[in-house]
Amino acid sequence: MTPDEKITTMTKAINDAIYVMEHDFESNKGDIARALLGLKNSVANERVSPASVPAAKTL
Repeated sequence: MTPDEKITTMTKAINDAIYVMEHDFESNKGDIARALLGLKNSVANERVSPASVPAAKTL
């Protein structure tokens, strides 16, 4: 991944996380988990497995 791609990925992950946190009544636990996983992946050298993210429960 080039430095420009890394910056783009990090920017998107940060914006997604901010959106989820600002709209907490509209977001479910799965949305929050995906946003945090995106943040972790954007700063990590290796990808974090999506299997470690709990599935969202539906009502």
